[in-house]
Amino acid sequence: MRATAGDLEHAAYRLAQAVLDDVPTLDEAELRGLTVFIGLSKYRCEAMRERISLPSKNSGEQFFVPRSGTSPLDFTGERLVHVSGRDLQRDKRLSRWHEIELFVTNSNRYVVAIHFACETKHDDPYDEAEAFDSPTDVIEYLEEFDPVEGVRGWTLDRHREQDRRLRTALTNSFQRLVSQLLAGRPEFAQKL
Repeated sequence: MRATAGDLEHAAYRLAQAVLDDVPTLDEAELRGLTVFIGLSKYRCEAMRERISLPSKNSGEQFFVPRSGTSPLDFTGERLVHVSGRDLQRDKRLSRWHEIELFVTNSNRYVVAIHFACETKHDDPYDEAEAFDSPTDVIEYLEEFDPVEGVRGWTLDRHREQDRRLRTALTNSFQRLVSQLLAGRPEFAQKL
């Protein structure tokens, strides 16, 4: 099984955090300036800082999940799964994708975090996160979530077909991510 971009980013941040733990003279600001290389990919700790959990000595991990335009969700729990649309792209020139994470809190609530990543000046990345009491609520949220609502895409009329293809690709990719996210999790299976 290949590691996803999110898994590698998470590992890179953990490596950087271990450096901070092992080198007491290195402060938090210097940690954010580090770059970690895994294979041919490089990860800047400053860019990762907002979206990666911080270790905790309590039961589970302490997570600070960002949400665009509002305060982050702060909870202790476990990350159940992380999936990335970047891993699904056939066309490597596409510069927009979604990442979805599913958590369970120590209080037995589910948290869904959706990150829209964008490597182009034409769109802005954003983060959505919500907490739910049941698997049914999680499924309803993911089914109703519009993955292209915040996407500007191609705005000129002459690029209408490119915009349609972009929105279709993002929607299809998001649907596959939801399937991957919930696969193998019996609490999310539809009972017949």
